[in-house]
Amino acid sequence: MIDKLSESLAIEKADYDHWMAEYVSTSTKLNAVLEETIAKIELLTTEIGVLKKRIATAEQDLAEQEERLDQKIAQHDEREAFCDEAGAKYAHDREARDEEREVISDAIGLLTAKIRVLKKYVSDRVVNLEKPVL
Repeated sequence: MIDKLSESLAIEKADYDHWMAEYVSTSTKLNAVLEETIAKIELLTTEIGVLKKRIATAEQDLAEQEERLDQKIAQHDEREAFCDEAGAKYAHDREARDEEREVISDAIGLLTAKIRVLKKYVSDRVVNLEKPVL
């Protein structure tokens, strides 16, 4: 009976040793996977930090571009208003010059007609003049 008890104890010890070996092996593997996972998490955390910085930089660049776009749009609107105003002033001035030209042309036409009448009058008077006798 003691032999059976010894044998049973030896079998249980062998089972326990086998179980402990499996436990240590599994624990070692799990610790290795845990360390690898922690290293990956740290790497990913670093990459996330880099990406956040890049996103922040890109957002700042976008904000600057939008601000410059707003400035360019405002500048364009100002220039467009200036050009429209200058175009309207030019059209008004041209119209005024055309009116002045028309008045001057009418005056020249009237003056030319009066000069013709005067020439006719003078030539008629010269023809009718008595020539001096010498």
